[in-house]
Amino acid sequence: MGLYLLEQGKLVEAHHEFFSVVTLSPMSELGWYRLGLVEFTQEQYGEAEKNFRKALEINPLLADAGYNLGLVALKQERYDEAKKAWQEVLKGNANHARTLYNLGVLHQLLGEKSQSTAYLCRFLNVAGSAFIAEQASARKMLPENASCPK
Repeated sequence: MGLYLLEQGKLVEAHHEFFSVVTLSPMSELGWYRLGLVEFTQEQYGEAEKNFRKALEINPLLADAGYNLGLVALKQERYDEAKKAWQEVLKGNANHARTLYNLGVLHQLLGEKSQSTAYLCRFLNVAGSAFIAEQASARKMLPENASCPK
């Protein structure tokens, strides 16, 4: 029910549902993660970060919690923390496409061209058809002479 409410933009109701989940099942990593998603959507970044960390404490391999932890840091311009969070995601899931893409973009924004190219190439090698817009964007960010090994 909470996911449906979140998808419908009924954030107060979704928050209530997920808060109930973690109250009744404090070891529910998905409950904490989804509560963090609601708070992230409401731009309550401190609370979202706390809940993503709680989800990761329960299940360190919950890649989407780590990915969103990086987004929280990025929104707050804590770029080193965003990189660290995303690099942790890649330790457990080396082909997490959104993480590879965002690391490539972040390194590009910071002027770290070689790191950007490496991450964007890795992204292009693993990205499926769900990432068409990101693939086009990644190709535009690559240097003209860049070749991505397969």
